[in-house]
Amino acid sequence: MVINLYTPGHGDPLDTLIVNGIVLSLMEEYPDIKIEVLKQASRFIVKILNKDDINERNVIDNAIMSIIEDCELETEGKIGLSFSSQPAVRPENIVKAINGALSHINSSKSSFIEDFSDELHAMKKQEGRGKEKRNLFKVHVQIAPFTGSYLRLPYMTVGNTGTASKAGFKAEEADYIVCPFCFIFSWAGLIKSTSIIVFSTKNKKSTLFILPSPVKATQDDVALLSLIFGEKVEVVRAGDREIPALGGVLYSMASGETIGALSAQSLLDAIYWVSAKEGNFISVRSFGSMPLLNVYKFVAEAKRKSPFLVRLIDTIADREPELLTLLTESLVIPGYNIYDIVRSLWAFLERIEKTDKVPLDIGIVDTLIKLIK
Repeated sequence: MVINLYTPGHGDPLDTLIVNGIVLSLMEEYPDIKIEVLKQASRFIVKILNKDDINERNVIDNAIMSIIEDCELETEGKIGLSFSSQPAVRPENIVKAINGALSHINSSKSSFIEDFSDELHAMKKQEGRGKEKRNLFKVHVQIAPFTGSYLRLPYMTVGNTGTASKAGFKAEEADYIVCPFCFIFSWAGLIKSTSIIVFSTKNKKSTLFILPSPVKATQDDVALLSLIFGEKVEVVRAGDREIPALGGVLYSMASGETIGALSAQSLLDAIYWVSAKEGNFISVRSFGSMPLLNVYKFVAEAKRKSPFLVRLIDTIADREPELLTLLTESLVIPGYNIYDIVRSLWAFLERIEKTDKVPLDIGIVDTLIKLIK
């Protein structure tokens, strides 16, 4: 019997974190499980093809244990690093909320299979903008950049004359709240599948998040991409240049494991966003997404043909990170001239020749020629 699960439809990256958390927690409990994932609009459908006797408690325990173990690392764990730009929130706050979510699951005898089998899950649970309750938990902007305590919306008023006039902006305090299962699986998805790079200077901290999104994928695709991005955790100290969000996708993938093959029919995106604190001002910026498949093909093929790709990407990231954005764009946006890209790379290597000798060998160039359209 096939089991169909539906993520709530909160939008990216929250639903992507939830789906990755579900799939990876299931895989770690059942290594032989067969799963298909398909994105439809703002939600995902998860098809479990060969298991109808899932021990839900073990799956939930797996997700929770990954969160608790990460929080024990404090500021060096992924959750701790996520809040680098928001130091008022600490990992122990998340552990407390996770324990509250588990307590509600136990007392209500809730089933995530049953809840996520219902396409109206989010509406029935009253998830979305609202106040925290015993059975609903606040999600932070680190895992849901579209949220925050205050949402400003323009509104119109109509006077006695019947004419409309702009009244300004209304600020309404409202957290974004989700059910215990969404809360647990979203944080598990962050830990298991997200690349986190923190840039730190004296007056500014920014955290770059990069998350693989299985638009159309199997369980093996999700596992491979999570191995690549989930292992990338880095703190870049003062004095180094900040990597642009788009270039960070290539930077994260270049140092990851790309030996495994993605399924032939897979469609994959990367979602990226930055949480930043400059002075006392906290913001979320650079939110976006991009196709991932061609970047993966480039990294996998160039690594196979050249031993110098990782060194080249690391050097670009350290010296001229904007060039990473150009290289990434050329792989995902049609119309770039391969000659211009190779010339830009060669000019960069000439500029740094006195301090860093990094070869641009034929294997890397051949791969670019093959993939840039």
